[in-house]
Amino acid sequence: MMLSHSSPQAGRSDAARAMRRGVTLTEMMIVLVLLGILAAIAFPGFARGSERLNVRTSKQRIASYLAVTRAAAIQRGRVARFVRTGNTIKVLVDSANTQGVFAPVIDLAEQGVTFTPTRDTISFDPRGLAFGFTGTAHLVVQKGSSRDSVCVMGMGRISTAGCS
Repeated sequence: MMLSHSSPQAGRSDAARAMRRGVTLTEMMIVLVLLGILAAIAFPGFARGSERLNVRTSKQRIASYLAVTRAAAIQRGRVARFVRTGNTIKVLVDSANTQGVFAPVIDLAEQGVTFTPTRDTISFDPRGLAFGFTGTAHLVVQKGSSRDSVCVMGMGRISTAGCS
């Protein structure tokens, strides 16, 4: 009969291996460096996407306020004005020799965009026709390298596509 003597060292080695289930500091640093590189590559794309989204949102808000202005003129049978002051826009409707605010004032600076129209005021008569200018009024919204615009034609047509 042969007796097997296992060394006390072998038992400790197995126990130490069983206890080591985590990662080393070197492995953790490699993972963090790789994540940092991926973030550096992806961040500019996310920033451009955010700029485009802010510009598109602001453009749609401007177009909807222009439509509200035109509809208010037709509905009330009075002149209505889309008024820009800095980066804020509002809708004013003539009423008994005064101009009342028809819709809440919107501050486009909240979106971080710059709003530069060719005209600060666009007026619509009771028939919904734009007046006070000839040709087309361009309302440009910009943030960073992203830029878009809304156009108002003399007949009162509001366009968000193909307007540059």
